[in-house]
Amino acid sequence: MSRSNRLVKSADFRKVYKAGRSYSSPLMVAYARSNSDESAVARFGIVASAKVGGAVKRNRARRQIREALRTLRNLSTSKPVDVVLVVRKPCTLAEYADIVNALRYLMARCGMIEDHHDTCNPAQRIR
Repeated sequence: MSRSNRLVKSADFRKVYKAGRSYSSPLMVAYARSNSDESAVARFGIVASAKVGGAVKRNRARRQIREALRTLRNLSTSKPVDVVLVVRKPCTLAEYADIVNALRYLMARCGMIEDHHDTCNPAQRIR
């Protein structure tokens, strides 16, 4: 992701947490807020706390989510939204396809992509 598509300032993260809506899946939680007052692009921030695991597991989860976002950006409707993705512990054990499915589900819930019939609740796949 380019720098213009990332949330980097802690003030931006606070705005999303405070004024945004939350959507959850078994692998991550998404907080989304419209950013019409700032930029005209969707921006993402990824948070993985120490509860998720050690540094290697956290960074691997972040890398997989960034790659999934890169592959899904073509589906996006270019709606200007700030999204904070909070990684949950099962994300460190999930396969890449499950992470993509969870992100597609959360992006559809946030209104960033059209709700396709193939977008299913990831809770149905993960046990």
